[in-house]
Amino acid sequence: MSTAKEILAIAQNFIQTSGYNSFSYKDISEKLGIKTSSIHYHFPKKADLGCAVIRQYTESYDSFRQSVNESTCDPLERFEQYLQPYLETDKTQTKICLCAALSGEFISLPESMQHEVINFFNFHEDWLTELVDQLKQANLIQTEDSSNVIAQYISSTLQGALLIARSKKESVYFKNIVRMLKHNLSLNTVLS
Repeated sequence: MSTAKEILAIAQNFIQTSGYNSFSYKDISEKLGIKTSSIHYHFPKKADLGCAVIRQYTESYDSFRQSVNESTCDPLERFEQYLQPYLETDKTQTKICLCAALSGEFISLPESMQHEVINFFNFHEDWLTELVDQLKQANLIQTEDSSNVIAQYISSTLQGALLIARSKKESVYFKNIVRMLKHNLSLNTVLS
């Protein structure tokens, strides 16, 4: 792995576990055993690093979206696959989704990073809206609410539940929220 990739991975871990404002280039340099000037070479400002982390996360999420869309046409299976990154993150008991972590610090983030966070959530919401459309077309979700509003509800519920689950340190907390989410969407009759 290149030095830049290592820097990005460490920065992402810091953001997901303790937040963007909680670490410095010195923290990264100590983890990697390099000088801070080496980090500045790749990312002159911390905002440059933050934007690069978010863009890499968005690209990774886009690859995930593509693999889900290519793996099955069944909207229920797609929804189950959509839930997997949340369930995996919950298993760590220390991390939350990158952009949810950044949302908590949104006001204090540099404007360039705010823009990247908004782009990620728009991208995420667009895909989830498409997925909800597919579930509605298959008569698996029946509601008068728009697919976009339902997508916002799903995303907000999952992001918030991960955040609270981390503080509660109960292994079943997040699973119970997912179960209730499916129930509220009337997906519990067809999903386990």
